[in-house]
Amino acid sequence: MKEKLDKIIIGFVFGILMPLLFGYLFLIKSYTGDLSIGELLSVMSQNSLVIKILFVASLPDMGAAFLLNTLEMWRACRGMFAALGVYILICGTFLIINSI
Repeated sequence: MKEKLDKIIIGFVFGILMPLLFGYLFLIKSYTGDLSIGELLSVMSQNSLVIKILFVASLPDMGAAFLLNTLEMWRACRGMFAALGVYILICGTFLIINSI
């Protein structure tokens, strides 16, 4: 069973989807206003808050990568780190663009 789940693509897909789900749940639970999700993201993107939420949403990925490392699922851990790299590139790009 462990060998079936120890694949780079499984770690990558899990690493991409988990922050999206965590960020969505974070917004749903913490936001109590009248705006829809699309309008809220539009307002947040003007204030660079989306970047901060992406950073917070990627924290569970780090915990999952540590867990995969502990379980010696090396390939899935590599996929998880690749997904973290994608999120870091996205956040870094937005930080550079917004600081100019």
